[in-house]
Amino acid sequence: MFLVAIARPRPQENFDGRVLLAPITEDHQMLKGSPYAKRGEIVERTTNMNKAKFYEMIKQQLIPNIIKVVENCPSVRRVTVQMDNAPAHGGGRADMERNLVEMNSWTECRFLCHSRMVRFIAL
Repeated sequence: MFLVAIARPRPQENFDGRVLLAPITEDHQMLKGSPYAKRGEIVERTTNMNKAKFYEMIKQQLIPNIIKVVENCPSVRRVTVQMDNAPAHGGGRADMERNLVEMNSWTECRFLCHSRMVRFIAL
C-alpha cells in the first residue's frame, strides 16, 4: 500500500505534478537471519494503514511536500486534499487542516472526504 499525492502539472513553473509516493511501512527487527538481512538488523516491512499511521504520514510527509510545491509554484493559492472515507482516514481532519494552515498561512487549504476516491490533490 502507498500514500500517493499528485497535482496538476505546471510546466511553466517546472513542476511535473508529482508531490509524494510513499510506501506504508514500519521498522521491524529481524528475528532470524536471511540472505537479505542479518539477525537483529532493523528493516522496513509493509504494514496496514490505521488512523495513527495515516495522521503521522500526513503530518510528516504529505504536508511538508505540499508546502515545498507551493513555495516553488507561486501561482498556487489554494490546496485541496481529497481522500476517501475509509475508517483509517477518519478523524483528525481538522487537526491536519489546522497544521497545514499554520505552516503556510498565505494559501487557502482544505481537506475533503469523498466516498469512492483515494487521491490527494494540490491545486
